[in-house]
Amino acid sequence: MALVRPAESAQPRIIILGYHEVEKDGLPPHAVIPRGSAVSATEDEMERYTVSTEAFRQQMDALEAHGYEVIALADVADYLSGRRATLPARSAVITVDDGWRSTATEIAPELKKRNWPFTAFIYPRVIEQHAHHPYNLTWSAVDALSSSGVDVESHTYSHPFLSRARESLDDELSCSRAVIAMHIKQPVRFLAYPYGDYDDGVIAAAKAAGYEAAVTVKPGLITKRSNPFALGRYLLHHDTTLTEFEEWLEAPR
Repeated sequence: MALVRPAESAQPRIIILGYHEVEKDGLPPHAVIPRGSAVSATEDEMERYTVSTEAFRQQMDALEAHGYEVIALADVADYLSGRRATLPARSAVITVDDGWRSTATEIAPELKKRNWPFTAFIYPRVIEQHAHHPYNLTWSAVDALSSSGVDVESHTYSHPFLSRARESLDDELSCSRAVIAMHIKQPVRFLAYPYGDYDDGVIAAAKAAGYEAAVTVKPGLITKRSNPFALGRYLLHHDTTLTEFEEWLEAPR
């Protein structure tokens, strides 16, 4: 039986999801530095950004069950810019930050089975300084992901708080684009703000550096009125329940 694709809409429901790591047991296989806002290095804090493989699979099943079509981030950018008039009535974008090994070992294989696109946001410095770290992507792994159709984009050069990096802001944005593009032989169009940290100056610098859109860590559905440089994302945590995930999928616009 032929697959029935969701109808296109001029006012689609758009959600962007953000992941970091997906591991079989849901535990990070490496040391974790607590966030600056964390009270202490609690178990919850150490596991915060790691989702189990089974939870990830269930979340992907839920997307399908709720009638979503997974599309590329470029499709959303083209819709917001007017280069595209419609999107699937229920559109989801999957993004993955930081360039951990599981981007290639857990996330990419699951999404390939479903023939779903996703965006991997990486930052070159961690790859260059930790080329032999068993839990980071290497440049060869990044190149392989890109060659297989994964959208590889920028998470800056060294993952700083951009609003505090005034003297190095242009380098953080421009060098990242240049280095990634050199490796993947593809243009780098999009940015994920490290820590979700940005302000008007950062947005202006991102535009000047040639980016077309940027994602935050603030949850919220995307609409035609959304600022392309402040796109909301729902971040997945180790304790995000399937019920909570499904509530995001049906959140009021």
